[in-house]
Parts: sequence; C-alpha cells; structure tokens
Amino acid sequence: MTDFGLGLAAECRGDIAGARAHLAEMTARRRPGFTSPYQLAMLHTALHETDAALADLDRAAEAREGQVFYIKYDPIFDGIRSDARFLALEKRLGL
Repeated sequence: MTDFGLGLAAECRGDIAGARAHLAEMTARRRPGFTSPYQLAMLHTALHETDAALADLDRAAEAREGQVFYIKYDPIFDGIRSDARFLALEKRLGL
C-alpha cells in the first residue's frame, strides 16, 4: 500500500500522528520523483489543513493531473467546497 493509502487509513481510524507521518513521507519524496499533488490535497483536506490542500490542488491543476477534474464531485472536498479559493479553482478548470 502507498503512503497515501496508509495516511488516509490512519486518518480514518483517528491516528492523526500516523496520517501526518505518511504525509511527511510523501512530501519528502516530492522532489526526486512524482508525488501526486491531488493525493496530497486529499490527505491535507482529511486532516483539515485547508490552506495546504488548496495549494496542492493548484499544483495538481498546474501539473494537468487528470484527477483534478474530480474536485467537483469528490466527497473528500465537501468541507472546503465553499472556500472562495476552491470556487475560483473550479471556475479556472471550467467546472
């Protein structure tokens, strides 16, 4: 299982420290290889880290990650959907 999957599973079971540890591992690997900004945004959103989630969503859009078009429907983003920055990203993506 990936750090993303393990991090999300940790958050779901209430292990916030474990989720943050997996998130840190994903972030540390970002430079030498590709770490999905969309997956980072999902994990940041689950941890209620809105600013970081929105920054990662912007990076996902800039990287033209196909998954970014799911923000309109992905329930993980329900908690940040009303944020003006999220709405601006949806508009920029033509959603």
